[in-house]
Amino acid sequence: MNLESRVLGTRDLAHAEYNFLTCLFFTFNHICIFSDIKPYNKDFFIEGHYFISITCFLTFNLFAMLGSLTTTFVRWPKPKYLWILVLMRIIFVPLFLVCNYLPKGVKRTLPVLITNEWIYWIIAVIMSYSSGYLHSLGMMYAPKTVSPKYQTTARMFAAAMLITGIFSGILFSFLFPYFVIF
Repeated sequence: MNLESRVLGTRDLAHAEYNFLTCLFFTFNHICIFSDIKPYNKDFFIEGHYFISITCFLTFNLFAMLGSLTTTFVRWPKPKYLWILVLMRIIFVPLFLVCNYLPKGVKRTLPVLITNEWIYWIIAVIMSYSSGYLHSLGMMYAPKTVSPKYQTTARMFAAAMLITGIFSGILFSFLFPYFVIF
């Protein structure tokens, strides 16, 4: 392989990676918050002990799976505009922070603005569904945005961005408790 083809291949992958990085790296900002949201009203039909298991973990996994399955039938937006919807998902961070987010060992001083568990649950469903849908689109579009010669590499980069996003979310979750004590 000569130098010119290497440079062109690098540009091809770099162009595609901008889209992958934006789409898949932003996986980090949601799961790390909504696993610490507690019921505000004690008379909600899901007991406090099961609240996180159902409204967080079951909801996320079920609706992320349904979002992934939706990409079998609907593929919108196109790769060029996927990053816009992904960046719009950043709105879930402040929404979850104003729910009854109570991390362990932190005395919350930020007021709880969303006190209805049903509203929180709807927000969680939308976040979970959009997560599954947009991540599946990102993974599907990754090899299609480069020339056939670099599709295998693009698949590997997309998977690496997904793992990097999850890992970054775990690390970033240590900062969110500080947002509710100011």
